[in-house]
Amino acid sequence: MNPKVTIVVPVFKVENTIRKCVDSLIMQSLKEIEIVLVDDGSPDKSGTICDEYTAIDDRVKVIHKENGGVSSARNAGIRIAQGDYIGFVDSDDYVERSMYEVMYNIAESKNIDVVDCGHFYETDERVDKFTSGFRKGIVLNHVDLVEAAQHPEDGLKDFWFSWRNIYRRKLLEDHTLFFDTDVKYGEDVHFNLQAFLLAKSFYSTDQHFYHYVENPNGITCMKNKEFLLEHLSMTYQKRVEIYKKFNLDSINCLHGLKTRVCEIFLMQLLINVWEAPKVDFVQELRTIRNSKMMSECFIDYNASRNLSISWQLIVYLVKYKMYHLINIICTIRYKILHLK
Repeated sequence: MNPKVTIVVPVFKVENTIRKCVDSLIMQSLKEIEIVLVDDGSPDKSGTICDEYTAIDDRVKVIHKENGGVSSARNAGIRIAQGDYIGFVDSDDYVERSMYEVMYNIAESKNIDVVDCGHFYETDERVDKFTSGFRKGIVLNHVDLVEAAQHPEDGLKDFWFSWRNIYRRKLLEDHTLFFDTDVKYGEDVHFNLQAFLLAKSFYSTDQHFYHYVENPNGITCMKNKEFLLEHLSMTYQKRVEIYKKFNLDSINCLHGLKTRVCEIFLMQLLINVWEAPKVDFVQELRTIRNSKMMSECFIDYNASRNLSISWQLIVYLVKYKMYHLINIICTIRYKILHLK
């Protein structure tokens, strides 16, 4: 069988969710698929569970490797993929039965390099539905994708997720495109920016197929993230490199990116430091403000319209290095929040 779609699943410490994930792939209405489970050095029973599936379904392949992170695991799957298209699924998520049949048929019938779909965002309390902001039901070309990539002020939300897309394998092979293992935050955006800008055609469907399940133990829900400044600085640096690579280093692109760094990245960094145990908050503020990333981005910074007045104040206090005043404000805000 020549698989039409290869589905790559990075696996790490998901023994409680991996079966639901893989079962949703085995039950796909598109039968000509290849399922690559990449055990990324998982210390629990996840790797053993993956091996069990090779006896259940010969479309399942398992790679066991040393832990290298989600990008490294996805790359291992890309390297052995045989499908005409490649998709990615996180091992604590699951998909609708018709997902890959519908998306593959769109891609083949319209000769599309990248197809995206809508997704469900599931928590313990609720389920929400989301689609990308791309125009629906029409084929977008390279010019359309370049235009979409030049609005980083919205965080490039349309480029956030790799798991709601399928990519023509030849597109990735021709350009030797892999996930950047140096990027720990926003790795999907880094990959998608390049894939979309290299694609000749793109199609967005408003059908919802992917179920993203919030993991309270996952990295996005962690209160304190180690090396966050270093990781966000790498994300910023790599994003600038992509803009230059694709001749997108216009005033608009860089201005939008730098505004996001001064507002969103800074907010994440301040919250991360504030919630870190036993740290010198003022000293950490100095480290953040004096970093190369923040120093560059604050040079021509002006607050965006979307920023609240209170956060505008904090951002400007950081810009002008009024650390002790920030400490006082954060202490007051923290106490007020905990009294409510």
